[in-house]
Amino acid sequence: MINENKKNEPAETSQKKKEIEEKIKIDFNDKFKGIKSGDEISLKYRIKETLLEQSRFKAKAKTQTKERLQSVNGLVIARKHGSGINGTITIRTQIEGVGTERIFPVCSPLISNVTKKVSYKVKRSKLYYLRDLSGKAVKLKRL
Repeated sequence: MINENKKNEPAETSQKKKEIEEKIKIDFNDKFKGIKSGDEISLKYRIKETLLEQSRFKAKAKTQTKERLQSVNGLVIARKHGSGINGTITIRTQIEGVGTERIFPVCSPLISNVTKKVSYKVKRSKLYYLRDLSGKAVKLKRL
């Protein structure tokens, strides 16, 4: 009897995993629908901050958690691993002349809002060549 139950468990768990993946795809993929490499987007995500308060008179330190929204504006230079649970999106921004990149999971519950600002005409799906360019060379044509 023990052996029969072990054979049935993998089939049941794989079916449950598929159901969970489908629910997640429906919930989270609506945010990134229609966003591809070459799009300029604005993304807002939640950050948890922990503040450590120390007083002079007490030995114990208090910790306080605070949640806020952080926004990122930038160009999507890559979209990897499909649109499923493992999907990621890479955003490149210029901050005071220094290029920074940030990778976000598509199905992250921490992402609250994604808006598409501008679409640019690109011929490649990965725009990694923009890392080496600077000034007017980075300029892309609008769609």
